[in-house]
Amino acid sequence: MKNIVTKICTILAVSVLVAACEHNAPEQQVELPAPELYEIAKQLEQQGDYKATVKAYEEVERQHPKDPLAKQAIYDIIMLAYANMRYDDVVIYADNFLAFNPQHELAPKVAYVKAQSYYEQIVDVGRDQGSTSKALESLTDVILRYPDSVFALSARNKIELAKDHIAGKHLDVGRFYLWSNAYQPALARFGIVIQEYSYSSQVPEALARTVEAYLALGLYNRAYENAAILGHNHPNSPWYEYAYDLVQAYKPL
Repeated sequence: MKNIVTKICTILAVSVLVAACEHNAPEQQVELPAPELYEIAKQLEQQGDYKATVKAYEEVERQHPKDPLAKQAIYDIIMLAYANMRYDDVVIYADNFLAFNPQHELAPKVAYVKAQSYYEQIVDVGRDQGSTSKALESLTDVILRYPDSVFALSARNKIELAKDHIAGKHLDVGRFYLWSNAYQPALARFGIVIQEYSYSSQVPEALARTVEAYLALGLYNRAYENAAILGHNHPNSPWYEYAYDLVQAYKPL
């Protein structure tokens, strides 16, 4: 047991452990076979020591970069970071893995886990959508790089929700402009939702808000055109009823 602790001290340079056994640790860092280093990392992972585990896996890759266990060790760091919601770590190690091993058998899953890390940080549409944009970019990357992998289909499904959130952000900003009587900027935002995210669930409201903005500008014909599009494409939406009532209330005599 004392032997293993000494190895961990010298290999990982974990400050607490080093202090505990500094009188026994050799001056030179111990070089161990990849399987033994990997086993130490697995033991630390079972103990729940995140930082020490990451250092141990890194040591496998540092000492034996050409050994298959080196790539497995970095993959294990990625999965451990993901399980612990250390999303920044996931991205850092995933980017490193993919940069040097784009065709490795584990690469499709690494790319997907990176995308999933961004995806799980998607917040409500009223807040900054930086993670949403990064999720969309990373999910698209999975599809383009690994179109035949089992992860491509899941990525396609998640892209729709990511797009919906981005459309929701544009709609949210558009509502702010509308309620501030800044009708042209509002129309620009609603137009982005309608044209660039035409399959989004945000489109019915965007069309209804477009009707509202045109009516406020006195452009009844444009308002009527958008209300008609809304009624044709989304006849059962409550937003069609909302737009219809607006048009009727503003209808010129």
